[in-house]
Amino acid sequence: MESIVLTFDSQVQDVIKLELMTEANHTIHIDELQHEGREVTAFLSSPLDNGRYTVNWEIVSEDGHITNGSFNFSVEAELAGAPEDGTALDEPDTTETNEAIEAPGADEPVAPDEEAPQENQALPTETAEEDTLLPWLGLILVVIVIAGLAYVLWRKRS
Repeated sequence: MESIVLTFDSQVQDVIKLELMTEANHTIHIDELQHEGREVTAFLSSPLDNGRYTVNWEIVSEDGHITNGSFNFSVEAELAGAPEDGTALDEPDTTETNEAIEAPGADEPVAPDEEAPQENQALPTETAEEDTLLPWLGLILVVIVIAGLAYVLWRKRS
């Protein structure tokens, strides 16, 4: 895998953070980070070794809201069979074992690179829906409290 592509539901205005971590919590260097339209692409200098990885991301969406999240995936490269004449083995053959990876805050799956073997689905940490639902719940609660106080005061006067 030499790049990781995340596809979001809406346009990406800016990328604040995109980091790739190993299972041992070491950061993998990202050579270049590009975003165009709804896609964010992280380019790596070399293919990833076998193992589990975590991508942590934070973006500014088209409407100016900051959204973040993370997802996990695994790389499992298989060795090609040994030639019958006893010569050296071929380079490892990377096989793709992925399901669609859902990026939290996005309503569409992350588009994995064609050479990117991935499995596991994203582990949502926060979604844009939660961001917009919280103010409405607060407003409803305030209206209920005010209505309750008005009813109590009205009953006392009657």
